[in-house]
Amino acid sequence: MIDKPTILFADSFGIRLMGLMGQTKWPAAHQGIYFPRCGSVHTFFTFLRPDLLFLDKTNKILRVYPSAKPWLVFIGPAHTFGCLEIPRGAAQQGGLKEGDVVDWLRK
Repeated sequence: MIDKPTILFADSFGIRLMGLMGQTKWPAAHQGIYFPRCGSVHTFFTFLRPDLLFLDKTNKILRVYPSAKPWLVFIGPAHTFGCLEIPRGAAQQGGLKEGDVVDWLRK
């Protein structure tokens, strides 16, 4: 697992709308963006190819999409509650895989 990173909670319309769109490098202020109450995300205008982790209500990883390609829609499996976007390769580097609980994801 990885140490507790700084996560931006996308709980406002503006943050949810923009996400990582248009970014050419990962924002320095945080190491991830969490979209609660979100069963799918898109990577339109997203060029960073983040790792996408779809989580249930207990923060258990249901699905990992490593290095998500731009211009696609990604849909979480049944019981998805939110999506965590982290820098490309961070899931593998941190040993995060389906079935793990992201216990450091707290607001």
